[in-house]
Amino acid sequence: MDVEGAKIPVCKTFFLDTLGYSDQFVFTAISKEDEGGHCAPDMRGRHAKQTTGMKEEKERVRAHIALFPTVESHYCRKDSKRRYLGATMYRLYREQSLQEKALTIYSSTRYCEIFRT
Repeated sequence: MDVEGAKIPVCKTFFLDTLGYSDQFVFTAISKEDEGGHCAPDMRGRHAKQTTGMKEEKERVRAHIALFPTVESHYCRKDSKRRYLGATMYRLYREQSLQEKALTIYSSTRYCEIFRT
């Protein structure tokens, strides 16, 4: 601990237990400390929304989905209008995206979400 320029040793366990902090909390605060002894401000949630290329990527996914025929449900055809894709669709999309060196590649969950909407 630094008091008026003099370093005073303290018990780490007592210090952490008294304040209710974890080791990681203290190490993070020390790593973000500047020359003046102040911690950098919390930057969570303070970045610009990254929508660059998202519309283009959604259209690319839709175009990829449109290349393949959809299938009706085997079990509830008369009760549902839902359509289904083959299991290898996402794998093919990912391979195509890697070949084209796409900047953004959606996850399989996002890919299915785009298909459903």
